[in-house]
This record gives sequence, structure tokens and C-alpha cells, in this order.
Amino acid sequence: MKDDYKRAKRIGEKAVHKAVSHGRYPYLPALDHLLQSRNLRGEEYVGLLELPLSMIVGTRTFGRQNAFACNFMPILDPDSEFASKWSSLYDIQIKEGFRDPIKVYEYMRRFYVLEGNKRVSVLNYLDTPTISAEVTRLLPAFSDDPETLQYYEFLQFYHAVPLYEVEIASKGGYARLAGCFGKDLSSPWPDEDVLHLKRVYRLFSEIYTAHGGQHLDLPAGDALLVYLDLFPEDPVDQLSAHDLNARIDTIWNELLIGNRQDKVALIPDPEKEENAGLLSSLKQKISLTEKKPLTLTFLYDQSPDTSSWAYSHELGRLHLENTAGHLVHTRKIENCGHGTDLAAAIEDAVHEGTDVVLTTSQIQMNTTVRSALHHPEVRFMNCSVNLPHSSVSTYYPRMYEAKFLLGALAGVFADNHRVGYRADYPLYGSIAGINAFAIGVSMTDPQATVHLAWATREGSHWQSELLEKDIHVFSGLDMIRPEAASREYGLFIKKEGQPVQNLAAPLWDWGRYYSLLLGDLLHDSRKPSAPRTDQAINYWYGLSSGVVDIILSHTLPAGCVRLIEALRAGILSNSVNPFAGELHSQETCIKTAGSAPLSGREIVAMNWLNENIVGSFPDPDELTPKAKAFVEASGVPKP
Repeated sequence: MKDDYKRAKRIGEKAVHKAVSHGRYPYLPALDHLLQSRNLRGEEYVGLLELPLSMIVGTRTFGRQNAFACNFMPILDPDSEFASKWSSLYDIQIKEGFRDPIKVYEYMRRFYVLEGNKRVSVLNYLDTPTISAEVTRLLPAFSDDPETLQYYEFLQFYHAVPLYEVEIASKGGYARLAGCFGKDLSSPWPDEDVLHLKRVYRLFSEIYTAHGGQHLDLPAGDALLVYLDLFPEDPVDQLSAHDLNARIDTIWNELLIGNRQDKVALIPDPEKEENAGLLSSLKQKISLTEKKPLTLTFLYDQSPDTSSWAYSHELGRLHLENTAGHLVHTRKIENCGHGTDLAAAIEDAVHEGTDVVLTTSQIQMNTTVRSALHHPEVRFMNCSVNLPHSSVSTYYPRMYEAKFLLGALAGVFADNHRVGYRADYPLYGSIAGINAFAIGVSMTDPQATVHLAWATREGSHWQSELLEKDIHVFSGLDMIRPEAASREYGLFIKKEGQPVQNLAAPLWDWGRYYSLLLGDLLHDSRKPSAPRTDQAINYWYGLSSGVVDIILSHTLPAGCVRLIEALRAGILSNSVNPFAGELHSQETCIKTAGSAPLSGREIVAMNWLNENIVGSFPDPDELTPKAKAFVEASGVPKP
């Protein structure tokens, strides 16, 4: 029908004008042009598939690209032979439907038409969702390009689950999605499992798009991963559109954070308030009385009696309660790691009327977020970094500053140019500490190497492993374990037949941290009842706030003390930064001389090890069950 061609042409002309006004190419892209600057590894025949029309984005060759607008609508003259053929195909589709499949090439999850451009155009005009196509895949050459790496993750997924429509942009996302359905990608899924995922994905993506997801840079697959993390038990394909819409509305700010490049706002220093200590600040900001104190509940994944980490937070809680007097009431709940135990503990705390819930371990984050979504009237915080959620604020010290000072001191005492470093988990935040320590070592001993030993490997005997390498200077546990006190913590020297010599130890002052946090929480813009936003907040305090420091042994030579004090003063004045100047990882140059220091975002997201470190990140399968759980919650992906 010529009238339909004219209507389609008008739609195409509008698309051309809109693209030109926005500075975009207005016609169909040609794959041949795209491949001029790309290397291919080969091609493979995929077969006959029913493809979503939305994934067909261009033409294979240069010949027909200017006959169509970028939305596949025709733009040639209505009296042309092209228009006549288009109209004939329109009539065939209306009367009996197309029988022969088109031929397309797939490249990087998008399709380019070799034969059948006009049929694609007609079906687009008719808003038909899919088309039958013979697909040939073009394989990009292997490279470290993130887009290529992500494509090969998709191919691994496709070989197990042959669904093109599932789009995920996050690294490791396809494997995570499989895990959400209790599967992996090592072998093809049964047909019923493929159909189940297809139903879930299509239903979710339709509601997500209708909700406004098409305006975000977050693919529907990544949004589905956020949803499944927060509602793991939900049978998505059994929910009504109304209920699914309501759930997406509940987590919308979480999805907005996933859409941002700067997902976390790092707050490096507490709010400054003149002439107001913590106690007077509380009195000024909210109406607190001894009858109605502000209630904070601390939840520990272990017991303070057996865990140095929980013990240090418990000391902080007690300091906070003693400092704030009767205006603040705190309580603790022990041994609630994650899952149902933690969820039940949080529910009890909310039922008892708590105002602020603080979970003190990264492993508790997912459950904390789920609880926060159900209780918007309560303020939730989690001790972690680089885990962006709008409903849960996070806090974690810039411990890398103290580690840098310890490293500089270690280099002084490394008489054989070797230093040992005991590491726990390859988590965000801790990698910066390892690298800062190694950089500190290199400043005082450029020849020294830092030998990394992961204490959380199954069967690890980290100290014996390091002693076998003739290492005598160790960076060990940061804190003493209450049930197993030992002098082998912090930075120490250990030689056979000699007593342990302590040099220094890092200080995590959680009492001061929680006092400062409370002041910030009660600041006008961050009251416990403040609305959620699409910006996650991390309170990232450091040496300048007094929440981290190092304790030096009184036996250190005066020159060593002066050195560390000078470096410490440099950090406080911003004239010394371990991540300023030229930086090299084990594999490549991170930053050239004269470049700006690494940003806070780059520091917390580190996934590389400094060039003078001997060792590597452990594989998850090498870790203890507890360590695996931590890595799943907040682990740094291997480079």
C-alpha cells in the first residue's frame, strides 16, 4: 500500500531530522564500515533463530544503508522502484506473512542484514516484535578491551543458554545470573530451564522498560540482577504486573545508582561544627531526652570474644555510649552473619524501636539492603566500601594511609630486602592497604620485595611459608584476638631463637569513628529519616579525622620516629600521597610521572598489585568457606 509507505517515510524522515539535530548518524550503520577498524578471529554459522527486531541495528553492506533512516523506516521517493517493492512486501505480510527467513550477520550481540532489509522495515512499521533469520556470527579477535571481554562472557552464556535477548554489561554478570537460578554455564541448560529464564527476563524487561528503564544506561539484565539480589525468593514469572511494578518502584533508587558512573559519594572528612562537641551537637539537632534516647543497634557477624574485628567494633560502641551519655542508647546482637539469622535479628531490632541499624561486616550487606527496603523509617549503615546502595550508607576507614606508614618503617628494617605481608580477604578497601604498604616499603628500600601470603587460603600456614623464604619482617594481624593474645601483630620482627620485636601497629579507633559518624548522621541533610537518593554515601574517614593512625614502639630509634612523623605530617597536609607520582602494577604502568594522584574512586576500586609485590590474588576455590562468602559479598575481581 502506497499510503502506508508514505506514512512509514514520514516516520523515517522524522528520525533522520532528530538524529541530525542530536549530532548522530541518521542512516543505517553498515557493518562493513564498522569492521574496517576491527580485527576478526573468524565466523561461525549459528542457525535459524527468531530474533527480536530491536536487536537488528543495521545492514551488512554499504549498498542500502541510505535507503533507510536509522530506525529502519524508508526514506526514498514514493514513486521509486524501492517504494513499490516495499509496498508489495507490506501486502504480503498483511495477507499471509513472510515465509522465508532473512539473512543476518551477528557482531557483538547486534545484527546486520545481508538479505531482507525491506522485510525488516515493514515489520518495524507494523510493530512486529520478532523476525525469523539465518544467523552467521562474526567473532572479534581476542583483546583486553572491556567490550570484547564482556562479549566473550556472553558467548559462554549463549552456549549454555541460547538466548540473545539477555543483555548484561557488568563483568561476571552472566555467571551471577546463572547462579541466581541455581545453575552454572559449564554445560547447556535443559529446555525447561531456558524457557523459565526467558519468561522471567521478558516479563521483567517489559515492566522495567515501561517503568522508565529505557532512559537509563543500565541494561535490563543488570537491573534483573539487582532485583534478584534484593528479592531472591521472588517467582518473577508468577507475579502480576502490578506486584512486579510495585517491587521495581521499591528498588528504583538502587537501579538509579547502578546507572551512575560515580556510584558512591566518598565523604573524606566529617562535618565541621564550631563550638559543638558530640553531646551538645545532639542536643541542638534533635529533641532527645533520657526518656527518648536515640537508639543504635550494632550487629556483629561473630562474637567479640572470638573475633578481633567484632571486638574492635564493640569497643567503639561502648565508647560511643559513654561519650553520648543518656541521650544515646546502644545495643549489640552477636553471631548473626547473614541470611535468615541476620534478617531475624534486624527485625527484632526494628520491633524494639531502633533508630539506626549498623551491620559491621561486608558479608552482611545484602541482607541489610533487603531489610532497609522494608523499613524506610530506619537508618541503615554497613561497614564496607565500594558496595553502592541508596538505602544503606556505608563507612570504612582510609586504612591505606596507616599501611603506607607501616610499609615505610618495614623497609628500614628489611636487612635482606624482603618483607612478608599477611592478607585476609581480597576485598575492596584492603587492596589499597596492601599496595600502599608496598609503596611505603619501596620508598625506604627500593630493592625490597613484599611477599604476599593469604591467611584465608584452605590449609594456609602463612607465617611458615614466609619464614621459609628467609623473611623476618612481618606485617601481621592488625589487632589482637581476644581469646589468643600474642605479640605477633602489627609490624614485627621474628627471628629463630629470639623474642618477637614489635615495631608498630595500626590503630582502628572505632570509638572516634562512631562518634563522628553520629554527628554526621544528625546533620540537617542526613537525618535518620532523610529520603533515599540515587547517590550512595560512604563515610571514608582517615588519618586527618583521627580514626586511623599507627602506634610506634618506644624502642624505635629516634631517626625512625622522625621519619614516620614527617610522612604522617605530609599525609595530613596533602603533600604526601602513596598513590601520587609514577605507579606500576605487576603487569603495566598505572600512572606516569607527573600525572594527578589516583582519585578516591580509583583507590577503593583497585584490582591490581604493586610491582614490588610477590604474589597474586587467590582463586575463590582456594579459599575457606568463610572467605568465599566474603569474596562473594565484596570481593575484588581478578584482573
